[in-house]
Amino acid sequence: MVKIHNFAVFYILLAFQAGACFAMSDEAAVKSLHFLLARGYMEKINSIPTGKQLLGKISYISGRKARAWILPAGGMTGDLASFSYNEGVIKISSYYILKMLKLPAMSQAELARYLIKHKSAREFLINSTDIVIVHELVHLLQSHKYDYFFREKTVPQPIEFELEAAFTQEMYLAEKT
Repeated sequence: MVKIHNFAVFYILLAFQAGACFAMSDEAAVKSLHFLLARGYMEKINSIPTGKQLLGKISYISGRKARAWILPAGGMTGDLASFSYNEGVIKISSYYILKMLKLPAMSQAELARYLIKHKSAREFLINSTDIVIVHELVHLLQSHKYDYFFREKTVPQPIEFELEAAFTQEMYLAEKT
């Protein structure tokens, strides 16, 4: 897992060389991509004042360390990204990644290997979607602050959650441009 600490820096627990990515198992390729994306997103987000503030808030929540995996996910065509409370994962739609990068259809593992090997494509992805990741990180923060609304499926989430995420996203965008 990736830890966020007080300076909002993700510790990268594993490092893989791009040249070796095609010898990896599917699971190892996806995990390797996660670490590369996490590091790239956190460096990018931490360089913008609103992003840095958000990562600072996430750093320690009620004494628990916040955790999130950032993974490409198949079958998602409605949202570019989403935060899954039950899995503790921010998922990015493989469908939209393939469209953005103008790539043919491929499995998640093949996409992971492609992004590991092609740093410029990975950087384009990070620079194009960091705003959406900020939005989903707000939901990660909310899931720790207001656990009840995320844990209980029968309780509707307040609209204010989405408004807070959208407002933070817009502040980040304004500072980025």
